[in-house]
Amino acid sequence: MFHPTAHIVAIDGARLRFAVEGWKTFTALKFLRRRLEEIAERRWKKPDAELPKRLARWMALFIGGVVGEWEKRKEGG
Repeated sequence: MFHPTAHIVAIDGARLRFAVEGWKTFTALKFLRRRLEEIAERRWKKPDAELPKRLARWMALFIGGVVGEWEKRKEGG
């Protein structure tokens, strides 16, 4: 759930809540979430089908940026 006026991103019914600085970051996270939902839906319906280029780029962004940063932090701390 995204609350743009409060700059809060809530995950899993507000179990996890993150404050986000700036509307640009907030908007980027919102678009990333939408694209990841679309990727998950396509993978669920047709697991063997190749993703279109536009969705493959979003997936690469997620894996390289979000997951990559998480892995770095996990190794460092």
